[in-house]
Amino acid sequence: EDDKIRLTGVLWTQPVVCAETGAKVRLFLRPENAGAASFELVDQAKRSCMTGRAEPAEGFPEQGIDVATIREKCQQSLSPDDLYLAFARRGLKYGPSFQTIRRIQFNESEVYCELEVPGSEWPDSYRLHPALLDGALQSLAAIGKSGEELEIPFALDSVECTERLPGRCVAFGQLEEDGSALRR
Repeated sequence: EDDKIRLTGVLWTQPVVCAETGAKVRLFLRPENAGAASFELVDQAKRSCMTGRAEPAEGFPEQGIDVATIREKCQQSLSPDDLYLAFARRGLKYGPSFQTIRRIQFNESEVYCELEVPGSEWPDSYRLHPALLDGALQSLAAIGKSGEELEIPFALDSVECTERLPGRCVAFGQLEEDGSALRR
């Protein structure tokens, strides 16, 4: 529980489709050297949905984030209800357990959002709650290209969580463009 973990090379190859009662998935861990392991999430039809690698992390120095300045720069806003309605119109229907965004502000290249784990349907044992991580990724849609196509992240270079996050927290995202079609 006190181990610091870094996930690297995370790739979502297809969504896990959940019914009202949830979805059955299997997580396969393949131990490697130095305490690392590769992982794969497989759905009930035995399709690979996510792959990546977990490894011990040393942690990183605490960085101060000026939340007030970030919020001031992100002048546009959208109600969470409107955001989830826009997702649904584009075919991405989030159930109540994954509707974590409580406030979202953005500009053309940055997004600030307040997230909260909904309800009591989740166990209290997560260090990095899956719904919080998903909500942070959902917020990136606010700085996607406008239009009818839905841009969603499908890969993550690295994420490190050195201690348990509270059930309510903030996320900040920033767009980096390198001149190619790839947007990070």
